Amino acid sequence: ELFRFDSNAQAVTNSLHTDIVAFYPNETSGTWTREYRAVMMGGDIYSGGTQNDYIQYNVYLSPGTYSLGLLHHKGTDRGIYTFYLDDLSTGTAGTTSIGTVDGYAAGTADNQTGTISNFVVITGGQKALRLTMATKNASASAYAGVISLLTLIRTTLP
Repeated sequence: ELFRFDSNAQAVTNSLHTDIVAFYPNETSGTWTREYRAVMMGGDIYSGGTQNDYIQYNVYLSPGTYSLGLLHHKGTDRGIYTFYLDDLSTGTAGTTSIGTVDGYAAGTADNQTGTISNFVVITGGQKALRLTMATKNASASAYAGVISLLTLIRTTLP
């Protein structure tokens, strides 16, 4: 089932793919800023580089197995993105980790992809997808994150 989210996080159904517009989170902690660049379609969103900064998107997901894609920029000050997926009706956001993506690189590397595969949504409904900058590579100088796009793809039905 496809969900494409506009600036108000309204879902439009069509296929197996979900794009989440990174500029319009439902909740944040810490400093997150937008930067528009001519080379990007819409720009990027940056965390302030403080440990435990998070950004959250509330999404509706049907039952099934999913893959999450992250388009981001790596660098020397980038932390490790930890992704959480929790049911908003029964749980607290930021408790069930589905995986991590390391944002560190020895130099700047734009438009990099990271993937978290094969996580299962048992019960459909509104979920909190939270990205927290809680940890970092030992070589990284900060906990910063730079996000261009998040994608959810339902790979199998229940």
